[in-house]
Amino acid sequence: SRKGDVVVRNNSELACSVALRWSSKILRVVDRVPEKPYTIPALSFVIFAIEISPARINPSYCKQVSVINLSNRANDQYVNIKSNNVDSNRVSLHSLFYLVRSKHPSNTIYFDTLVANSPAIRTFTLKNITTSNLTLLLSPSLPDAITLYREADDKQGGAGEATGKPEPGRRLHRRGNRVPMPELSSLATAA
Repeated sequence: SRKGDVVVRNNSELACSVALRWSSKILRVVDRVPEKPYTIPALSFVIFAIEISPARINPSYCKQVSVINLSNRANDQYVNIKSNNVDSNRVSLHSLFYLVRSKHPSNTIYFDTLVANSPAIRTFTLKNITTSNLTLLLSPSLPDAITLYREADDKQGGAGEATGKPEPGRRLHRRGNRVPMPELSSLATAA
């Protein structure tokens, strides 16, 4: 996903109210409710951070975001969001073999706001959608900050090596990068 800023400036000497509107499943406003009106003080501005999380390849993606001036509807403005959505990580190839599921609506692993020097755990599930066994090489993009854990098999035994306490009856352990799967739950932790 990528983020970009839309700066809405009020050049008037009176305060005004604005709201953003669009129809797209892959666009979202970060840290704001887009339908909620925002008051911009006189001769000031507000910044809307817009994030795009492409769902499929589209080299000519274009959406129009309406900036509705609730104080003067004759002054509504429009912003075109353009994107070249390519499959640089060959996600469409990987999607033939397994699914990644997370609790976030855009199916990504977000750590959002974290407390410094405190671990945080986010879970995701990998599901094999083929009839064969798969072996995946899992590695974090920031190995110094993120450690991958997976749920221990009952056959393996041994205590968990995860930060925090796993659910009763579930052992977690740290694995090397090779993870065989039929249905595998992994835990990503950030320090």
